[in-house]
Amino acid sequence: MFTLLSHSGPGRTLAAAALLAAGLAGAIMPAQAEVLDARTTPASTRAPVISVDPATLPDFALFRECEACPEMVVMPGGSFEMGSPSTEKGRNVDEGPQRQVSVSRFAMSRFETTWAEWEACVAAGRCTSAGGDAGWGKGRRPVIDVDWNDARAYAGYVSGQTQGAYRLPSEAEWEYAARGGTSTRWSFGEAEGQLGNHAWFSGNSSSRTQPVGGRTANPWGLFDVHGNVWEWVEDCWAGSYLGAPTNGKAVAAPDCESRAARGGSWFNIPQGLHSANRYWYAPTDRGIMTGFRLSRTLSDLVLRPGTSEIERLATRAPGTVFRDGFTSGSGEGPEMVVLPSGNFMMGSPLDETGGFEDEGPQRSVRIGYEFAVGRYEVTWSQYSACVSAGACPAAEDDGFGQGSRPVTNVSWEDAQAYVTWLNQKTGLTGRSDRYRLLTEAEWEYAARAGSKARWSYGDDESRLGNFAWFGSGSGWRTQPVGGKTANGFGLHDLHGNAWEWVEDCYEPGYRGQPSDGSAFRKSSCSSRVYRGGAWNNSLQYLRSAVRNWGSPGFRNYDLGLRLARTLP
Repeated sequence: MFTLLSHSGPGRTLAAAALLAAGLAGAIMPAQAEVLDARTTPASTRAPVISVDPATLPDFALFRECEACPEMVVMPGGSFEMGSPSTEKGRNVDEGPQRQVSVSRFAMSRFETTWAEWEACVAAGRCTSAGGDAGWGKGRRPVIDVDWNDARAYAGYVSGQTQGAYRLPSEAEWEYAARGGTSTRWSFGEAEGQLGNHAWFSGNSSSRTQPVGGRTANPWGLFDVHGNVWEWVEDCWAGSYLGAPTNGKAVAAPDCESRAARGGSWFNIPQGLHSANRYWYAPTDRGIMTGFRLSRTLSDLVLRPGTSEIERLATRAPGTVFRDGFTSGSGEGPEMVVLPSGNFMMGSPLDETGGFEDEGPQRSVRIGYEFAVGRYEVTWSQYSACVSAGACPAAEDDGFGQGSRPVTNVSWEDAQAYVTWLNQKTGLTGRSDRYRLLTEAEWEYAARAGSKARWSYGDDESRLGNFAWFGSGSGWRTQPVGGKTANGFGLHDLHGNAWEWVEDCYEPGYRGQPSDGSAFRKSSCSSRVYRGGAWNNSLQYLRSAVRNWGSPGFRNYDLGLRLARTLP
């Protein structure tokens, strides 16, 4: 057992309500607790709620970040042989070629996500109702009849509750955790006769799911990695591991028709439950054999000055979260998330409720490259460092507060000054892989995160408050970044909180504009675009397609910025 020491603008007039002098009570953190080792802790003993960064916990520590949060286990970083050898009994051809994969330290759910956990998300309005429990019961049984998008929505909900980066595991992370340091067919060895002690499957499940934690855990303290339900993972399905990442990241593709699932279910025979076994479904498929468990990023990658180009290239995997270290001192740049390349329809269709004429004509845009986007809007704390260095003009907070709230009252020119300073601080000045503002196409691609609906999560107006600070729900002021559910790319506050400057010159409509993700430029640019809506707007102005504009020197109390970073 371990012991832990313990907006409005000149382009389009938007109505703004009167400001309210409202304060927010600080969160009361729970007391520090003894940290349990998942490998020796019974399933009936719940993980403690912690008040420290989980990245500081020892390997195999058991924790929760809130009372209703899933129980997580710290997985050690390491390398393993992924897939099955050609001699393994019952192997399938898609389990090869076997190869060495390195996995960074992360956390994995101790159990499959349960009905009780899922229904808390539904009650909060952040998840849709699952198809049904098939009459088997809910509570501690794994949730079923959820598709890949549903699973990601739940991850976003937990992230919003905790400020942690919860997500689906990559396929490599899943197999690494499921094996628990073993290289045998199952995590307990080769003896098929022992499978019933470790898994619910066709031989003992009574043809239904069973409450999680009812079988013996694997060597790293994870339950039901064999059987009970198939578990969605992040990866786009590929029929082999040829060309797949060897750094533990998920396989990504711009047009992904199928997603991978792992672990087998209550319905499968023993062959379907071995550690290397794989399956696939369409992202919208739901079924009585399919559920999921979550993973959590523990420590963001920090690229220090002198980082080799090989290490920099490793950050290109979509979903990677990283920061650039400053060339002097201990400072670091903002958290950045790597986005995949892809195609999307930019703008709004003619029949979209609340659409404006300048959001068309809708057209296909190809983002043919991976790039990184700020996980959050640039905050006062980040911008103030530039002001203190004499590189950015001071801004006013209008009494809203500073710290982790998005900086406002900055012009497009101020945003460019911040970009220039940050590139200097991180040693990226003059490099192709440097910080910049997003192009308008990149911004909408990032905001939509694969969605064609009015907002990144869909068209249901009643759910917008789960994803955005706006109207009376904002307290009529900006709020600290990251307080709402992230979108499908793990980005926060794309809808609301503060409008965000982008690189482009404004043009009323998309005719003749680039379709390759680049910025629209012209020799005389009197207006620049900003996107996303703000705290003082109605829901119409928070749609993914909405646009606004102002002169490059325009400042306002609802106008800030978010960064992009070109990758090597």
